[in-house]
Amino acid sequence: MDLLENFVVASIVVVCFAFSAWRLMSARMRLRLLDAVAAAIGAPADGWLTRARQRTLARLGGACGTCSQSKVHRP
Repeated sequence: MDLLENFVVASIVVVCFAFSAWRLMSARMRLRLLDAVAAAIGAPADGWLTRARQRTLARLGGACGTCSQSKVHRP
């Protein structure tokens, strides 16, 4: 039981660390990381890494999404 608890706690800590690091990274660092992971595992062109890369590139576009220039949200 003690080993299982240690494993669960370690898993939670690793996931929280990865999430925090991802959120604090700049968009360019995220793109570099995604490219490195895709090259390392040989990810397919239509996989989740490609979708994550497209979302990250969309955030580099500039608009906040709530201003009048947004195509998604109109006043």
